[in-house]
Amino acid sequence: MLSLVLVLVLNARAARAEGPLLSWDAPSGCPERVALLEAIRARLDANAWQNTAPELVADVRVRAVPGGFALTLETASRQGPSGKRYIEAASCGELIDAAALIVALAIDPRAAERAPQIEREAASPFALPLGDQAPATAPQTVPVAGAPEPVPTPGTRAPTELAPAEPEPAKPAPIKLEPAKPAAAKPAPVEPAPKPAPRARGQELAAEDLIEPAPSGARAPTSAPARTQRFFFVRPLLLLDLGTLQRLAVGPALQLGVRFSPITLELGAGLLPEQTLTAAGRDVGDLYWLGASAGACYGRLLGERIELAPCARLEYGRLHASSRETSAGPTSGAAPWLAASLGVRASYQLSAAIAVVADLAFGLPLLAAAFSIEGVGEVHRTPHAVGRLNAGIELRF
Repeated sequence: MLSLVLVLVLNARAARAEGPLLSWDAPSGCPERVALLEAIRARLDANAWQNTAPELVADVRVRAVPGGFALTLETASRQGPSGKRYIEAASCGELIDAAALIVALAIDPRAAERAPQIEREAASPFALPLGDQAPATAPQTVPVAGAPEPVPTPGTRAPTELAPAEPEPAKPAPIKLEPAKPAAAKPAPVEPAPKPAPRARGQELAAEDLIEPAPSGARAPTSAPARTQRFFFVRPLLLLDLGTLQRLAVGPALQLGVRFSPITLELGAGLLPEQTLTAAGRDVGDLYWLGASAGACYGRLLGERIELAPCARLEYGRLHASSRETSAGPTSGAAPWLAASLGVRASYQLSAAIAVVADLAFGLPLLAAAFSIEGVGEVHRTPHAVGRLNAGIELRF
């Protein structure tokens, strides 16, 4: 979508704005949009900021994730390809520095060689320019025994007399006068080393891989980096089943487990409420299912919020049946249920603690069971395959 509106946006602002067209969305507590603009401007010269930067559109979004923050940055330019980056860091400040460098490189590839302007301390006020020397110390006059005292002439200043330190009899202590040393030359300013790009968790940002150009006329496909997540979860679910009972059944289910990204280990329990058994067009009994499961899934991110995970599970439970019409009156019975299932789970993360999940699976019963009623015959048999759909929310802790 960013590429589709690029031409209209750039033509509308090219003659009246400086800097890139920047949209900014971040949680409270993160720096404001102006902080990012100032960081970008510090990495560009005046010509790039005034003439090239307005050609760029950048969409920057920051959100909280477990263990820190995640940044998604999309850039597009009328004179160049579009790009997209996904970065995680422990703080918003690190993401601001990374985003500033990415946008600056998209405007001017030479921005990697230019560090933000740093104020330097002024040189000492006592230092003299190169080649200058401090004035020599004024000569000192030492009285000599037997010599007449000098008489100052009008308009001149009498020299200062210094008494010798601890003079010996009839011999004044000499005073050694040394020429003043030239003042130290003012050191030449040293340019600061370029500021390294911030390092995001699980990856290093290099200048050459900050921008991923897309093919001409197309948007660059990118994949989000794998995130290391560890948490416990509880999933209240709605269970839809086809095959276990005589007809489509709906019941409650609950799953709980732990996530060691990308592996998920889970335990579950479900109930398919009592359903009427029919034979020859009349009601002859009731049947319900109660069971538990254990399984594992392997998750794979398809973007910032969407995840797909193939899953394998083993179910154990019991089918309970009761009859209404027999010669001996109502009767009941139960049969064990054991099944292996394979499926896939999809999840969409709403926030750091809540996700919407849906799970589609197909099961193969490993134990066969049949229910018959005296005088009626067989009314239900374990199917060769069943289908299950679970849908609900995931609460993370």
